[in-house]
This record gives sequence, C-alpha cells and structure tokens, in this order.
Amino acid sequence: TVAAAAKEAIADGAVAVIGPLFAQHVAPVANASAQVRAPVLAFSTDVSANGQGAYLVSLTPKTEVERIVDWAAAQGVTRFAMFGPDTPYGRTVEQALRAQVATRGGLVIATEYYAAGDTSPQVQARRLASVVKAENQASPGKVAVLIPERGIQLRTAASLLPYFDVNPRQVKFLGTGAWNDPDVWREPSLFGGAFPAPDPAALADFEKRYQTIFGETPPRLASFGYDAGALAANLAK
Repeated sequence: TVAAAAKEAIADGAVAVIGPLFAQHVAPVANASAQVRAPVLAFSTDVSANGQGAYLVSLTPKTEVERIVDWAAAQGVTRFAMFGPDTPYGRTVEQALRAQVATRGGLVIATEYYAAGDTSPQVQARRLASVVKAENQASPGKVAVLIPERGIQLRTAASLLPYFDVNPRQVKFLGTGAWNDPDVWREPSLFGGAFPAPDPAALADFEKRYQTIFGETPPRLASFGYDAGALAANLAK
C-alpha cells in the first residue's frame, strides 16, 4: 500500500516524501510521514487533499481558472459561460469560475453540463448557444465560453457551439490546463482560444535537458517532479 511504502521510506531516513499522484492516497502517506514531521509533496489537483503535512505541488483548477479569467478580463470580457462535463472536476471548475468572475465584477451568464463521455451533447450545446448568441448581440466582444475538457471530448464539445451559430471569432473560447495538448488545434473552432500553461520556453529547455540526460522524452508530470525534488532538497538543507 502507499502507506506502507511511505513508512518504509521514513524508516530508511527520508526527510520528505514526493508523491503520491491521487487524492485518496495523500492522507495515508501524510499520516505515515507525520511521525517524523516529513512533508509530503503530492501531485493531486484535488485541494481537499491539502493540509496536515501534505502540500500540493500542482496546478489546481482554482489556480488555472483564476489565470484564464484574469487574461480574459484584460481582453475586455465581462460575460462568461461554461460548457463542461457533469463530474467533480467540472463542478469544481464552475465554482472557481463563479468566484473569480464575481471578484472582477463580471457575470456568469449560463452553465451547461453534459454526461461525462457524451460524444454529442447537442441538446445542451443548443441551449448554451442560444444564451451566448443573445449575450454577444447585446455585448459584442465581451463574451467567453469556458470548456474544461481534454482530448477528443474537447474537440467534439467545442465543435458543437459553432454548429449552433456561436462564432469563435466573436466569442472567446477558453480552457483549463487540460487543453495543453498538441492535438487540440485539430479542431478549427479552437483557433484563437486560450488556456493557462507553463512558459513554453522554460518547458522546452527542461525537456531538452531531460532528453539529453535520460535519452527519452519526459513524461507529462516530469517537470512537477523536478520542482518537488528541488523543493525537497532545499528543505533538507
């Protein structure tokens, strides 16, 4: 178990624990590490896992939404809608969106959820499109739609809004870090969209150094592991 692995590491003299990946594993590891007050640097994006000696070395939905809303507001957007999956992640993003928009004096004009994995949520897309189009006519250039999805599901959901006459050249399409995928631009309606992500130049430099040392492309979480390792080394000093 993860708790047993943590206890073994502590017995071997570990002064910090890097990981685990999933929220449900953080508490058992933190409990095992508490006996020597070793901090746990976990990679979960579930903020409920934070605390009692565990710290999240990751980008949370709240952080990502705050960044993208900041950017959109700077572009003049004051009306926000959301089109996303009916999942704990989708609900968390909506809460963050409402909180961040409210602090900037904007409005969340509509939210439409679809069942996770629904490859053609046309009913929900039609309803959302109706509200977005009307709002764009009343406040042109001030409307954005946040789509917290990834991969094929993102491209499918995003394509439905233009199908129901939402013009991506007039309405900004926004995303979370889940958009950070080279294949995202295979969907034309996402051209001109925006999402929060690490500085590409810094990430490219890290990937180049990783490739030189290990002879392979770094996995998706490698940069988080590097940061956590650097933090743990400093704490150990």
